[in-house]
Formats: sequence, C-alpha cells, structure tokens
Amino acid sequence: MSVMRDSRRRIATAAAVAVAALTLGPLSALPATAAPAVPEGVVENAGAEGTVPGSYIVTLDESAPAETARGRAIPAKFGAKIKRTYTSAVNGYAIELSAAQAKRLAADPAVKSVVQNRVFTIDATQPSPPSWGLDRIDQKALPLNQSYTYPDAAGQGVTAYIIDTGVRISHGDFGGRAYNGFDAIDNDNVSQDGHGHGTHVAGTVAGTSYGVAKKAKIVGVRVLNNQGSGTTDQVVAGIDWVTQNAVKPAVANMSLGGGVDSVLDEAVRRSIASGVTYAVAAGNDGANASNYSPARV
Repeated sequence: MSVMRDSRRRIATAAAVAVAALTLGPLSALPATAAPAVPEGVVENAGAEGTVPGSYIVTLDESAPAETARGRAIPAKFGAKIKRTYTSAVNGYAIELSAAQAKRLAADPAVKSVVQNRVFTIDATQPSPPSWGLDRIDQKALPLNQSYTYPDAAGQGVTAYIIDTGVRISHGDFGGRAYNGFDAIDNDNVSQDGHGHGTHVAGTVAGTSYGVAKKAKIVGVRVLNNQGSGTTDQVVAGIDWVTQNAVKPAVANMSLGGGVDSVLDEAVRRSIASGVTYAVAAGNDGANASNYSPARV
C-alpha cells in the first residue's frame, strides 16, 4: 500500500510539473510588451522655407484661456518655454521647444494648432513713383485732370494702425497726428521706424501731401525690423495689441506678406470680427493672392 501511495504521489507530482510547463512555456516565449506610442499631432509649416527652428505659435481651445494657469500648464507639461502670450487676436502663445515636443503638444486635446514660427517681409516698393497716384484714385475716366478731389473731413475721427516697420511720428507730413503704439521687435511702446517703409505707408494712408485720408490719426505698430522682416510671432503680437487697444472707428494696414500661415490668418480674422477694418497687401508679384498670408483672408 505504501508503495502504491508513493507511486501515485510521484505520478501526481509529474503531472503537476507537466501542466506548469505547458502553462508557462508559451507565456515565457512571448515578447515583452512594447510601451504605447506617444501620440503626435501635425505641426503646420514644419521645416518650410523661412521658418524659425525651435520656435512655434500654439493656439488653445477657448476652454483654456491663455492668460490662466490652466492655459499655461498645457505647453509647460511638454517642456515649452513661453515667450509671449496672446489674448485678443488669438488665444495662445509664442513658445520655444524641440520639433519632437512640438508634435506631442499638437496632439493635446486642448490645443487647436501648432504652427512653426516663420519670417514675413515687407512687399517691394518702387522708389520715386510717378505722382499721378492720387489723381488716379478720384476718377474713373481718362485723361487725368491733374487734381485730387476728396471730402475735406476725410479720415477725421478714424484711427489708422500701421502694422509695419514702425512710423517716424515726427515727420512733418503727419501734422502732429502720428503716435507711438507698440513695438513687437523691442517689446516696448516706442514704434520708431528704422527702415522707412512704415512711414511711407503711413504717408500714403494719411499724410497731408500724399495721403488719401488726410485727417486720420496714425498709430505706429512695429512688427518688422530695420531690415524689413519679422516673424509670425511678432506680426501676430502686433495684431493682438491692435485688437485689444484699438480706438474705434479703426482701420489697420498690413503691407507685408509671406507663405500661408493659419495662425496669422486667424489673428486677422478675429481682429476684423472685433471691429477693426483691415487692408492687407495682395503682393507685387502678379501671383494668386490666395496662396499667401494674410492676403488670402
């Protein structure tokens, strides 16, 4: 009996070992489970010509206002460094982070878009153009009558924001109607023109001699540097300032342009919705304006 019991124990033990081997064998042969892939979103204009490495504009869903701690926490959790905050024309930030981090940020549910920062430039200007421009805009029929007829109160009570290289407010042709607004290049409120293009544009808008609306108030908003170029961040910052501070009725002129840029387009659209009328450059290249920002707005 003892021998039979020992035999049964040995058989049971062997069976248990066999079952364990069958159970563990296939499991031990399985590869280790891979870590779940980190979700990535689309970064607009990534690596396009004229983009600024490591610099992005992120816009957030309206449920996360950019000026709040909740809004700031969204880019922060991806290691982004906030360089500028937008609260009026767009809801978001200019940030610095790596390309990989930017893709991960773009996948966050609270993020509307991530756009790589890029360079915008003034449109080319013909020096010393013929002086018939003013004469031409007040009549359809030719020949020109050598005069410009306009309402004496043209522009009176209207503020024109020149979003450009700044404005030389001391220029005599402005008759004391030009003022500093905002400088997105130096981040202060002295929008002195170090290039000349913005002053030229302001003169076309409201100069006493060559302006169309000769009694409008002019406010310089500097978003382009002394070489005539600026980034999406700087241009959007200027639009954001105008949207927040515009004295109505107000118009804004942007004689600048570049490649398609959704965040710049959004900033202009929202500023228009706030009550500011915009005139933007279609470009001087004879190309389809629908392929450029902000012209396509």
